[in-house]
Amino acid sequence: MSNEIETSKAFQERVFEKIRADIGNLMTEDELKALLDAAMKKAFFDPIKVQSGYHDYEKEPVFVTMVRDLMRDRVRAAVDVWMEENKELVSSKIGEALKAGIAGAVFDHLNFQFSGPLQIFRAELEQRGIIEKKY
Repeated sequence: MSNEIETSKAFQERVFEKIRADIGNLMTEDELKALLDAAMKKAFFDPIKVQSGYHDYEKEPVFVTMVRDLMRDRVRAAVDVWMEENKELVSSKIGEALKAGIAGAVFDHLNFQFSGPLQIFRAELEQRGIIEKKY
């Protein structure tokens, strides 16, 4: 005969059932609610601390990620509907943006191309005393 306690599956199940039954008597309803509130806050609303190699960092809370992921599709769908209903306005604004962008790009290119020769021309005029040095 052995002195070891045998833990059969039936014994384990009886212990677990006893713990499940008694846990209700160990904790009041208010304590359970407070525990649940704290657990939900920690699980969904606290930033997630990540340890990674040489430095630790925080990720956004799970709730923020969930809301952003859910809202991304809804916002995209709402924008698609609005753009479909306002095609003429969208088209004219795109045209204006392209014109402004193209005009700005042309101006920037011309400014870049002429800035070097104009600086040389100015330096020659300053050397000849035709204009005064500004610096």
